[in-house]
Order: sequence, then C-alpha cells, then structure tokens
Amino acid sequence: MKTKLMGAFMLLMILGLTSLKSFSQITTTTGNVSVTSSGNVSIPIIVNNFGPVAAITLTMIYNPEVLVFSNFVADPSISVGLIVNGIAAGATNPPNYRRCIVAWTDPGNGTTPVTLPNGTTLITFNFTSAGGTSPLLFSTVNGQNEYADGNADVLPATFINNSITINNTWIGGSSDYSALSNWSTGRIPTNTSNVIIPSSANFPSIASSVVATAKLLTINSGASLTVQPGAALSIVNGGAVQNLGFGGITNNGTLNVLNGGSLVQALNTTYGGSGVANVTRVGSTSATKYNYWSSPVVGQTLNFGVATDRYSYDPNFAASGINFGFRPANGAAMVAGKGFAVTNGGSKVFTGTPHNGPYSFSALAINNGWNLVGNPYPSSISIASFFAANLGIVGSAYLFFDDGGLLNSSAEYITTNSAGSVVTPSTTGVVNLNGNIGTGQGFMIKANANATVNFTNSQRVATANNFYRSAIAGFRLGVTGSNAYNETLVTFMDDATDAIDNAFDSPKLKAGFALYTMNNTEELAIQALSPLSTLATDIKEVMVGFDAITAGTYTFNAKAFENVAANFKVTLVDLLTGVSHNFNNNANYSFTTVAGSSNNRFKLVFSNDRISSISQINAADDFNAYVVNNTLNINNAKSAVKSVKLVDMLGRTVQNWNNLNANTSLVLNLSNDLANGNYLVQIVTENGASAKKINAVK
Repeated sequence: MKTKLMGAFMLLMILGLTSLKSFSQITTTTGNVSVTSSGNVSIPIIVNNFGPVAAITLTMIYNPEVLVFSNFVADPSISVGLIVNGIAAGATNPPNYRRCIVAWTDPGNGTTPVTLPNGTTLITFNFTSAGGTSPLLFSTVNGQNEYADGNADVLPATFINNSITINNTWIGGSSDYSALSNWSTGRIPTNTSNVIIPSSANFPSIASSVVATAKLLTINSGASLTVQPGAALSIVNGGAVQNLGFGGITNNGTLNVLNGGSLVQALNTTYGGSGVANVTRVGSTSATKYNYWSSPVVGQTLNFGVATDRYSYDPNFAASGINFGFRPANGAAMVAGKGFAVTNGGSKVFTGTPHNGPYSFSALAINNGWNLVGNPYPSSISIASFFAANLGIVGSAYLFFDDGGLLNSSAEYITTNSAGSVVTPSTTGVVNLNGNIGTGQGFMIKANANATVNFTNSQRVATANNFYRSAIAGFRLGVTGSNAYNETLVTFMDDATDAIDNAFDSPKLKAGFALYTMNNTEELAIQALSPLSTLATDIKEVMVGFDAITAGTYTFNAKAFENVAANFKVTLVDLLTGVSHNFNNNANYSFTTVAGSSNNRFKLVFSNDRISSISQINAADDFNAYVVNNTLNINNAKSAVKSVKLVDMLGRTVQNWNNLNANTSLVLNLSNDLANGNYLVQIVTENGASAKKINAVK
C-alpha cells in the first residue's frame, strides 16, 4: 500500500509512512555520548545506508528525571521542520517517560531526496543531567520512526535502542558536598544519580540540615564520605519514574555517619564492598546513669559501657515490678529491634553493615506487658508510622535517656506518641523529640497482648535525628520546685476524641515528683482532645495532677503554646484557693502544697475566649455546701454528683465519698475528729469538677 506525500510533514505523521521499497537497510542508533564538566550531555543519532530519503519521522524516548532537554542540532543536509519535547500521554513506553520527535521533508517537498555518508550524525539531542541511567528508546508505535523516499514509500530501516549512564564523580576542590564545582556534572547529585567518590585531596562532607540523595553510591578504596550531625544521606530506587534496577551502596572506603546524622536506604537497595561503615551515637559517660541502646548495624555485641551494668529486658521476670525485668546481658548479641540498658556508654561507634529492610521483635504481654525494643536503623523512624504499623501495642513509647537507676529513680525520660512528646527530666537542658525516634535509641513499649513489633523501611525518616516537630496544636505545662522539673502536654487533634485514645494518650510513669493530667481516673503524660469548636463559648476542662515529694512552694509554667490560634486561651483554676490564673497574660503561677499526690486541686480550662473568673468557669456546676449537726450538706448542684472530697487549706484530703448515687442534693456524715475551720468542698459531676470554700463549725 502506498501513501503519497502531501508536502507537509504533519500529514506524514497523521497518515503514517507504511509502504516499503527494496533499498539497503537503513540503520539508526545512538553514537558516543559526551558529558561536559557543566553537566551538558550530547547524544548523537547516527545513520548508515541513509538514502535517498525525502521524509523523516523520528521519535526517541528518555527518562526526564535523568535527562532534561535543552535543544537539538541537525545535520546541515537536512532542515528540521519540527521538534517536540514533552510527555505524550499513552504514547511512551515505559509510561511517563518523555519523547523527542523530529519530522522533516526535503526542500523540494518530497521531490529531492537526500543521501548521507555512513556514520553521519543525523541529529544531536542536547540535555543537562546530574547523573543517572536512562534508556534511549526508539518508539515502536507505528509511524513514529520511519524514513520515506520521494515516492512516499517507506524505506526498510532498523532502529537500535541503547541506554546512557552518567556518573557524577566527586572532584574535591573542597569538602563541601553541596558545592556545584565539586562534581563532574557541575550539579549536586539527585535521587537518580550514580555517585562516585574517588580518593582525592578533600573528601565530601554532608553538612547539617542537608539531605543528600543518590541512587547508586560508590566509595572507592582510600576515599570517605561523612554525614555530619543534623545531615542525612538517602539512597533510593529512583524518583516517580522508576530507573533500571535498584539503588545501592558499594563501599570500598569509609562511610561515617556521625552522632545526629542519618543514613536512609529504600527497600531493596543493596549494600556491599570491602570498606567500613561507622555509625556514632553519644550517650552518658556516667558509671551510675543508664541509657537505652539499640544497634544500627549487623553483628554488634553488647561490649561497651560498664561490664556489670549491661542489661536486656525480659517481661517474664517483671512480676514484682517493671525494674525486675532487667537481666544481665554482658556480651549479648545486639539483635536488630531489641533494646538494651547500659551505663557509661559514652561515644559509641557501631561498625558493620547498616541495618536495612524489615525487622521484627516478639513482645510479651505478661506482667503488665512492658518490653524494651529499639530503633534498628542508622536513621530516625517516625513515631506515628511506627505505631500505625504496630496496633498490638499501646500507642506510647518511653525513652529513658539518663537515669540514676535501672528505670526511673530520677524520672528522666521522654513520653512520646503520635500526638507529641513530653520530657520528664530532673535537670534542665534535655531536648524534646520531633516526632521521630533517633538512631540507636532503645525505648519501652507496652503490649496489650502477645504481639510482633514490626520495624520497616517505610518508618524511616531522611531528616536529622534532632530536628523539632511542631505541627499539632497543643499546650505544654511545666512545674518547677525542690530543684526538680516535670511537664505534661495537652494536644488538640482532628483524629482524637475526648475519651482515651490508644494512639494519642500516654500514661504517666511516675517516680516521686510528677505532673500529669487526668482523664477520669487515668493519669496521663500526654492527653489528646478533639479540637475546640469555633464558638467563643466552647470550653474544655482537664484536671491536673501533681505529686510533690516535699512540702513547699512550686511554680507552674506555661512552657509553650504550640500551633494554636490567636484566640486560644488557657486558664488555670486553683480549686483550693479559688484563684483563676490566665496563662495568656502571665506564664507563671506559684503555689504552696504539702507533700503527696493531688489530682483534684487544679484544672486547666481551654477556650476560644478569655475566661476571667472562677465563677464564670464554674457557673455550669455551681452548688451550695454547708455543715450542720456533724453533716456535710450539698444541694442545688446543676448535674448529678458522682463523688465528693473535703480538703483542708493545706491541700490535705480529710474525707472522701465515692460512688455516690448521682443525686443533686446530698447529706454526708462527717468524722467525729473534724476540727472547726475553713475547708474546700470538691465535687465531681457528670459535667466535670467544681469546688466551694466553706467554714465548718460542728
């Protein structure tokens, strides 16, 4: 079948060039590719047995994540009618690659065919690249790669596919990984790049806050690459357009990941070579203080720190309390995902093949279900992703970082979950988390039932181990006194309810001095609530619990208002003294108390409008209270009363009445030894807690 040329190449493309004549087979292939120091890539298209040709339709397909089109240059013997560079939907294979299209007819409109010598560069496509591998494919779609003679007959032709690999090689004018002049392509490597680090005068160093990416990384013998604190190196399998093969590291030199740095590898990426990988983590140098550790490399044994203070954790032995689960583990294999407690760990360099891929750890629910696990990777893991993948455990983790006893004698730990984290140190200067658990960090979790704790690459985070998270709205309250500090966190999340949410509400681990909030009877380090409505009258009330080791003066501090609206207001109500304190106007509130625990003296009131007085807060649950004939009389409560507590002016509980019959009027017998004087009556109703000061004269 013949199709006559109509004098315009677009018609050639539409109608196709389909008829064949007996000519020598024309061959078309890519020639030698050149790459300049500025990253310019030239790909020549070479032809043999070319002629006589009067029309051309030529389409080459490439990976746009490796090659970025610049321009083209044609052989002087032809004039190019059109070139198109862009994504052709449904017309490229592999999908989402791009194509360069050349269409041409001779100057005589199909009547003066051209013949070119063998080896002629028909056209040169010019690109820029930061390195990587891309196929160079001639389209197999009918009509997209054809030559025709002056009679519009399709000539026999062979189109030979190829591929291009561009190495981005370290030049090393300085040690700055991010300097363009230090790379052979003049561009910083990307997630498609093949990176080569040879031996040179200056070895590359990835600076803090930089996330460096590569697909294939080769460190030659005698060379090194260093990931500084706060930096990350991410090895991937390519971008949205998948490259040929998987990514990986060939390390024949030295790879150093310093304390606070991260190495992240995508699933199925490889690691090999004869070199050394070092991952450094820094812990306490005290012989009496424990850190929780986990190994980020293969083959590590527990041989650092004080030999007699190296422990693993076994829930089978924790029947008498959480501390009794710790068992001696000197010289034990540091299995991926398992946590260990060590004193005097100091600056530990883990040397070996970095952990990569899925790992699992069997968690037992026996004896309250505490288990000591650990981040197995040389990178942070996302707390939210970890809990989402492990629904069989309570959605909270406890990181003990510098403790005077095996667990919590000085209560130095971080409580964290998907809603946020709070730090519970006895000394200042301890940083909080950023939504991630760092490299080499062991932590306690609690199993609801026997469960498998899963660690996967999807949990890994290519950011520094000590960046801060500040995305969820919340209020952070601290308390100081007696040379100690403690804090609690209340957050407001769309996914949370005002009841207990396993993923967002973290129980408080208490050891003497403690600050927490209450949700019914639950004592919480982190409490997540549903967001306040936009109504100015909407309020949420949370009771605050406080455990004082000694009597004295303490100070509440509104430590942080995190990602809240401008009209977000927090009021502290001291039910003992009747004081209503606005934290928006004054961050500090000082008070005196006796030693012991109290979870009914203070409450936080959250609103979208400023609360100015205790009477305004308690208006919904106002009541009358008085003493007569050795009885405490309560009436006119606005809702059913669940419990009543009588507290003296030093904050000591005098009498409790629990599990009441939910009446709004009550007559309660007082003890015979009650002294005359001022007291505080605290009631808990279906709507919350309220208090009233009375004078008791029996």
